[in-house]
Amino acid sequence: MDVNPECAPLNDCHVVCLSSLEYTRPPSSKHRGVSWDKAKSKWKARISRNGVPKILGRFAEEEEAAAAYRAAEAAIARGEEPVSAGPARRPPSSKHRGVSWDKATGKWMAQIKLNGVNNKNLGRFAEA
Repeated sequence: MDVNPECAPLNDCHVVCLSSLEYTRPPSSKHRGVSWDKAKSKWKARISRNGVPKILGRFAEEEEAAAAYRAAEAAIARGEEPVSAGPARRPPSSKHRGVSWDKATGKWMAQIKLNGVNNKNLGRFAEA
């Protein structure tokens, strides 16, 4: 049996032609510190300082990620700590029982359960 040089035998019965398989490469950036985050389908800006990587954010546009990298690079040159330039993230979860972050108002919300039935809202606060 003659086999096309681009094709490889899979087993005794089948031949797989590798040139017929499609492979789509993830987008690559032309900017330093910018890469495609396949899981989030966004551009990720990342910089390292003293060997410690820092994610600067994920962006819909490649140019936004490149701008975040350039800003962080400039901050490091001035001796400052680079800051994340991405969208604001949710504050960390509270250490206190019954306190959670209310994304709609951008404040901490305190609740208590009465008689094991319903949550009673105690209010929303700027600090936990």
